[in-house]
Amino acid sequence: MYKRKAIFLLLISFLLTGCWDKVEIEDRAHINAVGIDKYSSSAEDDKVADIDEQTKEAKEAKDTERNKYTFTFSFPDETKKEGADITIATVGDALYSVSRIMADRTNKEIFLGHLRTVIIDVDVAKDSKSFREILDGIENNELLSRRVVLAMTDDSAGDIIKVKPTMQPRVGQFIAELFRRRDRTPRAPSGSVGDILKDLHETGNALIPRITAGKTDVKVAGAGIISDYQFKGWLGEIETALLMLLKGETRILGGMRVDYKGYSIPIDMRPKKPKMSLIDDESNMKILIEIEAEADVKQTYFESKEDMLKAEVIKEVEELANREIKKRTEETIHKIQKEFGVDVIGVDRFLRQRHYSLWKSLEKDWRDIFPNIDIEVKMDVKIRRIGLIR
Repeated sequence: MYKRKAIFLLLISFLLTGCWDKVEIEDRAHINAVGIDKYSSSAEDDKVADIDEQTKEAKEAKDTERNKYTFTFSFPDETKKEGADITIATVGDALYSVSRIMADRTNKEIFLGHLRTVIIDVDVAKDSKSFREILDGIENNELLSRRVVLAMTDDSAGDIIKVKPTMQPRVGQFIAELFRRRDRTPRAPSGSVGDILKDLHETGNALIPRITAGKTDVKVAGAGIISDYQFKGWLGEIETALLMLLKGETRILGGMRVDYKGYSIPIDMRPKKPKMSLIDDESNMKILIEIEAEADVKQTYFESKEDMLKAEVIKEVEELANREIKKRTEETIHKIQKEFGVDVIGVDRFLRQRHYSLWKSLEKDWRDIFPNIDIEVKMDVKIRRIGLIR
C-alpha cells in the first residue's frame, strides 16, 4: 500500500514539475521592438547613443571597438495603464551581448521572447560584414520567432522605434499589425525573418521591406534589394507591388488606374498564381510570365456617356488595363535587371526546380546571365464587377 502511494506521489511530482527561470514577470523588460543603427561618434549620434540614461560609464565606453552599433529597445511601461512604451538605447557589438549588459543600465532583465519587430538602418546593410553579424545574431537567438518582422530604413532606426503611434501606442505591435494586413495594400514584401533568411541561404538575394517614420505613425512601402548580403538599392512602392504580382505573393493589387477617353478609372485586381515558363530560343534565353486576374472597376465618371454595361466598353477597358500593367511590370523588370542585376524575381528558383540540368550549366555565371535574359509578361485581366449602376 505504502509502495503504491510512494509511486503515485513520485509520478505526480514529475507531472506537476514546471520550468521556471526564477525571474518574476514584473522584473523583465519584454522587448517588442529593436532598432539597430550604425554607430557614429558625431556629437548628434552621441546624444542618441546615451538616450534616457546618460551615464559616465556609457560615455567612456563609446570609443572602444566593441561599440559598432546603436541598439534602441522599446518595451511596455507596466506602471501605466495606457500601454505606453519605454525607450532606451545603448551601444554594443551584438544583440545578444547588449541584451545582457543592459542590466547595468536598467533594473529589469531584457527578454527578447516577445520581440515583434527589428528595424535595421540602411548603413548597416551597406556593410556586408556588419549585416551578416546582425543576421547571425537574429538567426541563432533561440528566443526569436521566425515570424518576427525585419524591415529596413534610410532614416534612423532608433527614431522609428521612438515613434508613438496614435492608434496603437506600442510601436512594435503596430508595425507587426501593418504587415499582417499587407494584403489590403501589398506595396511591401512580407518582412518575415524566416522568409528573408531562407532566401539569403538559398540565393544570397532577398527583399526587405522599407519603413519610414512620421511624427505619429510609420509607413511601410517599397523594398530594399539585398545581394551578397549587401544593400544594392531601393524599389519604389508601385514597383514593389508589381514585383509581388510577378512573384505571386499578393492576393489583391489595388490602386491601379487606367486612362479611358480622358478620365481615370481605378481598378482592383485579384491575380491568380502566375505561370512562369522557359521559351526555347537559340540566340538568347527567354522567360515568359503569364498572369491572369479578375478586376473590379471602382468608379468611372459621373453622368458619363460611356456605358460600363456595354460589352465593348468593358472590352476596351480590359485591353487598356492589360497594356498598362504589362508596360509597368516590364519597366520594373528592366530596372531590376539593368540597374541592380539581382534576380529577386525568382527565375533562378524556377530553373532549379523545373530545368535542373540547364540550371547546373548556368549556375556559376547566373549573375552575369540574368541581366541579359529576355523576360516577357503576358497579362489577361478580366473585369468582373463594375460597381452600382443607377
